[in-house]
Amino acid sequence: MRNIISKFFTVAALAVALVGISLPAHAAKKGGPPTDPGSAGKVKAIDKEAKTITVEDKGAAKTIAISSTTVFKKNGKPATMDDVTVGEAVSVTTINLGDKTEAVTVSLGAKAPALTAKGKKK
Repeated sequence: MRNIISKFFTVAALAVALVGISLPAHAAKKGGPPTDPGSAGKVKAIDKEAKTITVEDKGAAKTIAISSTTVFKKNGKPATMDDVTVGEAVSVTTINLGDKTEAVTVSLGAKAPALTAKGKKK
């Protein structure tokens, strides 16, 4: 009897795991949150009260919402929004949630090189 119960719970756990893996892909195909290519560039502004960061990506500023589930990494190590600094190199993966773009992951690197008055790197 114990063996049957053990097998039942093993099969149930596998079923739950498979459903958990397939649901995000299914949601994206069936009207779930649309994915976004994200943004890469440098941090232009940080608003801790509004929980947003603005990224300058290819000359255009993009404001991205930060949620409680956003994952921050700095040089490959865990970080927080408090670790973000203006001018820092950043790469953000995002999802579109209707009227806002929300960060899924924020990867921070070294500060972007300073520019001279003519727009060239120092």
